[in-house]
Amino acid sequence: MYQSTRKLSALVCLSAGLVSGFRCQSGGIGDPCVPEDEFHQDMGGYSLGEVNVETRSFQCESRVCLVNHFQGRVTCPYGQTMADLALPGTAPERCRIPHATGENPADQVIVPVAAWNTRRPPERAV
Repeated sequence: MYQSTRKLSALVCLSAGLVSGFRCQSGGIGDPCVPEDEFHQDMGGYSLGEVNVETRSFQCESRVCLVNHFQGRVTCPYGQTMADLALPGTAPERCRIPHATGENPADQVIVPVAAWNTRRPPERAV
């Protein structure tokens, strides 16, 4: 049992170290965050009519990322249309997963994404 606990602890520490590059700065409640859903290529974004609570976020000290009536993806302010999907992955009009350059096809968002609603920008809603 003790060895299993040690292995689990080591795995948790390793996982935390791997994602530490994606954390926001320390401060806790109210810190901005990028929801973990945005690391998926096929996530088309959130809609104004929903509230999403992520309770195991590696982004911030509080481990909670709240998306409150926000439209689109935090990392893609102008969204992307079906026509944008035909552009090369390095085109500035293309949405990408967080911290990606777009050179790798696995970094590119592969679905249309709605643009932000200017009345609900991420600094107010996420």
